[in-house]
Amino acid sequence: MSRDDYIEVKDRIALFVEKYPNGSLQSEYEMVTVLDHQWLIVKAWAYRDPEDPRPGIGHAWEHVPGRTPYTIGSELMVGETSAWGRALAAIGIAVSKSIASKDEVKAAGNWEKSKRVPEDDSFYSPAPEPAAAASSEDTYTPSPGRYATPKQLGLIKGLARDAGFKTDEQVLGLVNAALTAAGLTPVSMLGQLARVDASKAIEQIKNSTTVEGFVSGG
Repeated sequence: MSRDDYIEVKDRIALFVEKYPNGSLQSEYEMVTVLDHQWLIVKAWAYRDPEDPRPGIGHAWEHVPGRTPYTIGSELMVGETSAWGRALAAIGIAVSKSIASKDEVKAAGNWEKSKRVPEDDSFYSPAPEPAAAASSEDTYTPSPGRYATPKQLGLIKGLARDAGFKTDEQVLGLVNAALTAAGLTPVSMLGQLARVDASKAIEQIKNSTTVEGFVSGG
């Protein structure tokens, strides 16, 4: 399906107003934190009239700050537009081809082209190439393949938490001890961990007699 097969939100709104002249679009938002990332969640309602008991409901979320030149500084507007488009789709406005709006498809395309994604991001794959090292002390290049998945990072943090390691520095120390034991290069942040290296680190940690002894070399 090409981008031309999708409907822009502004066109959905125009069709909505034409069909429901007494209708209205409402929205609200909240900020949440997921794996140390800030996200703006927008919920929207499409009321066909002031007494509509079952309005169309749509959701969208945007990373804050935005990751592309098209979203940074406009996170709320972008999220609200997407949520409105899905709320309108929920009541059948311009959904003959797709629920996703042309705005969403365009944003997704801009995301793929953008290089503004931080190298510690674990939500999108394939991950971008790491930025150039700032100094000789930060020259790590991930192994070929994608970065560690949120599931892998969650498992690592769970193993560390069970062993009493709570701070980011302690978790990173555990990971680097595991990488060293596996003959791999330590990392300066968890976001640099390649998926294949994460698997080997998890295996090393699980196979150690105790996590504490593993980190101390016992």
